[in-house]
Amino acid sequence: MACKLIVNTLRDKAICVRLTRRMYNPYRQDKGATEAAESAMGTINAGRFNKRLLRGCKELKSAQNNYNELYRYVMEHTLPWMDEGVRVLPNASYFDFASKVRALRERCDDAVRNLYNAWDQAIQDDRVPLNGMWNINDYPDKDRMMESWGISLTFSPVPASTDFRIDMDEEDKQNLDAAIKSVEEKATDYLLKEILKPVRAMAEKLAVPIGADGAVFRDTLVTNLNDVIERGRTLNINNDPRIEEVLKDIEYAVKSITPNSLRESPIVRSTTQKAMAEVDKKISQWF
Repeated sequence: MACKLIVNTLRDKAICVRLTRRMYNPYRQDKGATEAAESAMGTINAGRFNKRLLRGCKELKSAQNNYNELYRYVMEHTLPWMDEGVRVLPNASYFDFASKVRALRERCDDAVRNLYNAWDQAIQDDRVPLNGMWNINDYPDKDRMMESWGISLTFSPVPASTDFRIDMDEEDKQNLDAAIKSVEEKATDYLLKEILKPVRAMAEKLAVPIGADGAVFRDTLVTNLNDVIERGRTLNINNDPRIEEVLKDIEYAVKSITPNSLRESPIVRSTTQKAMAEVDKKISQWF
């Protein structure tokens, strides 16, 4: 009996993810400051002055940072979709992804609650930096402020033309299936470009000799590569051998180095730089 060939489609390998966020906007238009600026410059209706509220409020910064961290995590651990608001998550990553997102959401909720508790005092503290531009009417009460924050993360199957229960034009079906196929095919190119970013950053930075202007770097120069190795294997939904090839090259090049060894040893720095430049060259030839 002949074996039946099973072809896995994107629908078999991944699900769609949509993240939406609402965040408190600390900017307010100040008509008085706008008029004063226009009067000083001798102009009319040339623009408007937006003042930033709560610049010194650490609780607001914490809430913003936590929301942005959640957004970055979702973007870094998913692949692009046709719609910018939707991403593609490999099925194998779902449980780890969902667990991490839950933890990040809890941190977001805690940060907003801390802002709620500090809100009234933060408004009063804003009097000093804003001086004459301070206006109590610029600030919502803390219950309304809380309503301006929100996170929604939804999961859904990758669509297919066969999902539709109505008569759908055959050309529209073909266009939908072709668009979904394009998403799948472009996933590898997207991932290669994501891998290339920290590789090229390291190759360029290490090309600067120790002690020269521009030679200093942060530890993230190395940790970003370790991160992209993990993400690259997780997001390789097409099992493209090129992905695994370059990840092994990177893994071999960085397995014995540390940020300090790159800062202190010219030999380690030069050897690693050459290895990253070779990986850069290898990836670049595929575009």
